Amino acid sequence: MKIIDFKSSNCRSCFRCVRGCDVKAISFKNQKAEIMDDLCILCGACVKVCPQDAKIYLSDLAKVKQILSSSNKVIASIDPSFDGAFPGSSAGQVITALKKLGFSEVRETSEAASLVTYEYSKLMENNDKNIISSCCPSINRLIETHFPSLLPNLAPIASPMILHGRYLKSLYGKDTKVVFIGPCIAKKDEANQQKNGHAINAVLLFEEVDKLLEQNHISRTDIEESLPDNPSPKVNTLYPISGGIISAIKTSNYFPNNYRMVRANGLKNSIQFFKELSEGGFERCFIEANACLCSCI
Repeated sequence: MKIIDFKSSNCRSCFRCVRGCDVKAISFKNQKAEIMDDLCILCGACVKVCPQDAKIYLSDLAKVKQILSSSNKVIASIDPSFDGAFPGSSAGQVITALKKLGFSEVRETSEAASLVTYEYSKLMENNDKNIISSCCPSINRLIETHFPSLLPNLAPIASPMILHGRYLKSLYGKDTKVVFIGPCIAKKDEANQQKNGHAINAVLLFEEVDKLLEQNHISRTDIEESLPDNPSPKVNTLYPISGGIISAIKTSNYFPNNYRMVRANGLKNSIQFFKELSEGGFERCFIEANACLCSCI
């Protein structure tokens, strides 16, 4: 199954997905919408705007159930944006609920973001060209499919999710299973990319976690709180907010004086900025680009 697909029987040809797709990756054939995979960046906008629930995304629920029932150590790598993603529950209650599901540990992905922060700083120290952050998989796909001339500017650094998976497996052994939990459909594709190996075994969206809790009759609103199992990542928890990557680099005193800081939030703004960047209008910029307006949060 593709990461995002259509239930054609539900499609009513309302064209909302076409109007909502900033990269024009949806066509209509026989009065039914079709995604053009070579143009799609997996931002999920079509899923959000479809009033007929005709858009579906690849679910790892069955895979996660199987992993949790195995004898392997299973660790949840949870995106720092989770703190505001579960109404009625504190962050600590969500962590407890995940442990009740069977996760051996629940660790914040921003534990690995500190490595990314450092690597971005080293990249700026040894370069004088524009550098585009590589944490957002939809932005990475946008550059690959729509702005290939900017590929040399895309930071050759893995995302915190991938680095966290690699780190946890180096810490606990290659048989350890790592499940990433976050808000982003495109992360499902990133986890499956061959270049990333098996750093991440499955990806659950926040809404899938709620389904899993419901299926297991676990409440996340009236249970005790737990702390994450990792040391505090401190400033690196800022990654999911607008300008968070830049703030983490600056606060860590890693930002070189000869680089300018640029934020591009949302697809429309990012597309416009990349057009201008392609025309050579900027020099020595570190560009934090996010497909979602206001970033992952």
